[in-house]
Order: sequence, then structure tokens, then C-alpha cells
Amino acid sequence: MAQRTYIQHISGKGRAVCAAVPFSIDDLVELCPVIITEVDELSAIHKTSLHDYYFMWGIAQNQAAIALGYGSIYNHSDEPNA
Repeated sequence: MAQRTYIQHISGKGRAVCAAVPFSIDDLVELCPVIITEVDELSAIHKTSLHDYYFMWGIAQNQAAIALGYGSIYNHSDEPNA
């Protein structure tokens, strides 16, 4: 199977996951396992390079998650395009 995504540096923004092929609505981009930790461990994450790659997680947003694969690098926006 051909590579469907790749990492590229975008000037002024940093690393980005880009599409190597056109995607259609409802296409699966990637399945990403996640590492979940309790929010009280965030102070440790903030002291590492992982700080830029975690997401708040759970219904109560009381956990943090780091997605594996390209998951933590995908653009996250209030106006997503994927």
C-alpha cells in the first residue's frame, strides 16, 4: 500500500502531517493507539518535549493522552479539515 501521509515542516508552524493522496469523506486516515495518563502527571510532561504533543482526554477532561503514530502531530483546530 502506498504511503498516504507524510511529515513536512511548515514555515512558521512546525511539523505537519500532509496528505500524499486525495482523501474522500469518511476515509480513515490512520488508527492511532494512545497512551493515557492522569492529569496530575502533566507537570512531568510539561518538562519534556512531549509537552507540545498531548491532548486532554476523557469526558471530564481529567486525563491526558499522547497519540502514537502521527496522531499527536495532526493539525488540531476549532475548524478541522479532516
